[in-house]
Amino acid sequence: MDNKILGKGLKILIIINFLCAIRIPIIDYFISHINFICCVLSGITFLLFFYFKQDLKITKFFGYLLIYYGVLFLSTFLSPYPLKPLIAEIGSIILMILIWSNLDKKEFYSSLDTIVLLLEILTYINFILAIFFPNGLYHLDYTRNYYLFDHVNVTIRYLLPGCCLTMIRSYLKEQKLDKRSYCYVGVVALTLLLTWPVTSILGFGLFIILLIIMKRLPKKRDLFYPFNSYLFFAVASFLVIKVKIQNLIAPLIVTILHRDITFTGRTVIWRKVLSLIGDRPFLGYGRLSQEARTAILGSTSPHNQFLIFLFEGGILLLIVVTYIIYDITKQLKKCTNLPITNILLAVMATYFLMWMTEPFSYSGTALMFFIWLLCYRSPELFNKKTKI
Repeated sequence: MDNKILGKGLKILIIINFLCAIRIPIIDYFISHINFICCVLSGITFLLFFYFKQDLKITKFFGYLLIYYGVLFLSTFLSPYPLKPLIAEIGSIILMILIWSNLDKKEFYSSLDTIVLLLEILTYINFILAIFFPNGLYHLDYTRNYYLFDHVNVTIRYLLPGCCLTMIRSYLKEQKLDKRSYCYVGVVALTLLLTWPVTSILGFGLFIILLIIMKRLPKKRDLFYPFNSYLFFAVASFLVIKVKIQNLIAPLIVTILHRDITFTGRTVIWRKVLSLIGDRPFLGYGRLSQEARTAILGSTSPHNQFLIFLFEGGILLLIVVTYIIYDITKQLKKCTNLPITNILLAVMATYFLMWMTEPFSYSGTALMFFIWLLCYRSPELFNKKTKI
């Protein structure tokens, strides 16, 4: 087979597999059994990819993800809840990470360029919908407006990785941020201002501020490596949940952020989750369906990603995640392309901030793990001489 045709065929398979893993939330509203369909498509594209590539390797990062989902699988298997919600996620995300872990630099850059374009198109469509449908494109409950990327609180889980990837693409091509990247970041900012999700705005603001700080004060970069920011926001989470430190900044929360000091009822949920974690501290309860979570917690999620790790996989899963973040940090320190390193440091810190009040295990998970993979492969993929 001609190498060009083979290359294009592989690229198409990679993109289809990627789209199946990230699953645009609006599709769930219009197509039933979408999880099953995406899982089947992921499997088919992977088998075809393996047939043509024929030299897949189990990389270290992929091994970490296998351990992560292995713990989740075990905890779910030992709980009285069905495995179905977890299996669909494993089927799509695991295969996507395996494929991207095995791409060489040329294949990676080419495929990255395409998925950045796709994310940009989807983001612009979402922005247009937010303008013309200020009350939401559709509704699944009475309190939230839904658009292309689910309800407004979830949107950042797609827009933030989009900002990160479009900036990386720009530095790889131009060695600087180009107009296309600035335009995308501007549209993201306008989308958030139009829909006003507070946590998302704070997260996006931190992302931009960190980029400015690390550019102006490069010697301070070490403070923001993932393991440091992970520990900082984990401790901050503990202080908010157990010590109720938010009472000390109640005026800021109420007057500036227009939220009550319970973080819209989250503190009540957190206390309930903590009591449940105490009953099964080592392996947790496994991955529950949304209906089961609502029945047990009185909410669709624990609204804190640190608590979710403990609730679903216990102390064991939290240890696994902590070690992954630690090793990601070691790899990022080897990356010689400092502008791209800054972008990855900023996006990781932003994730950890938003973990304090938002769940990332139920949507946006694939893109989050994709960013982790970029961080882990950064010494190999990004250096001072890298250009596409």
